[in-house]
Amino acid sequence: MLYCQRHTELNIPTPVVYAYNCTYGSEFIATEYLDGDTLSHVWLDIPEEDKQNVINPFHEDKSELPVNRRN
Repeated sequence: MLYCQRHTELNIPTPVVYAYNCTYGSEFIATEYLDGDTLSHVWLDIPEEDKQNVINPFHEDKSELPVNRRN
């Protein structure tokens, strides 16, 4: 969500995060409700070119994402 908020050129609405917990076994994020369709519900109806426009920015910038390795 922070990625989308920081890259406003993507024009992806993101909710405000009210609380979160990263403790192993009890992860959660409490966010503001945003009305609309989820990507998982509309993905099959999206033209291939638009799917690539959604995926490419994440693929191109994945080297910027931190790696979380659990032992």
